[in-house]
Amino acid sequence: MSSQTAFRYIAVSNKSDVGCILIECLIKPGVSAKIQGIIAIMGHHVIIGTSAQPRDGKANYALKHILSRTLKWPKTDVEIIRGCKSRIKTISIKGLDIAGREREYISKFKEKLEHASKLKFTSEC
Repeated sequence: MSSQTAFRYIAVSNKSDVGCILIECLIKPGVSAKIQGIIAIMGHHVIIGTSAQPRDGKANYALKHILSRTLKWPKTDVEIIRGCKSRIKTISIKGLDIAGREREYISKFKEKLEHASKLKFTSEC
């Protein structure tokens, strides 16, 4: 996959089919509760808004909760691996037994996030 995408697959080891998907996110803390959630998917990043403020890890916790709920994935397998104190974060979705179906999983996750997105784009845009 190109480096211009918000989604990447990383194999945990060469000996097993277990891996993780990395999602590049741009976080907008302190948004209205009405627009909290997946705002849009824009090339490099998934834009996510949370009403939580970036204090004491509250926005990070809310981000994990939003992604876990949207992807229907256990919160314990959703981890911030880069950018804990930044608005741009790399999220790891662990526990995937993919066995050569990386593109399928990435496509499913992207589809779920697009479906939950607050900003809907049409071909007329």
